[in-house]
Amino acid sequence: MTVFVCTEKLGGMVFNGRRVSRDSEMIKDMLREVGGGVLYVAEFSEKLLSAEEGVEVCRDPLAKAARRGGFCFIEDRGLGKLAKKVDRLIIYNWNRDYPFDMKFDTDPIAIGLRLEGTTEFPGTSHEVITKEVYVR
Repeated sequence: MTVFVCTEKLGGMVFNGRRVSRDSEMIKDMLREVGGGVLYVAEFSEKLLSAEEGVEVCRDPLAKAARRGGFCFIEDRGLGKLAKKVDRLIIYNWNRDYPFDMKFDTDPIAIGLRLEGTTEFPGTSHEVITKEVYVR
């Protein structure tokens, strides 16, 4: 499965029940990665992606993507026990320090992924978004 996650500089994902950031250029990039596939998201992400085609909201998007070898966007949870099922992890980093209540729980290298590449692009909410792609 392919998992997408957004973090701030120290790996923070959520602050006081809110996502660290939202960015329409990041969303466009993520949907290009998904192609014509289905992107599974939790209810937490529904408001952010509800207008997009190919997005399915479900209670446990990681488990559903793992079963189907699909795509999953997580904002309010870590990978937990499904970390070993990730074949591709794409981290969008905002390159800023934000306060956070929840940090991304997985070191990609520790679960057997390797960094395939890093790119930067301008976002709508941030001057530079760094995209890191890890693969098995």
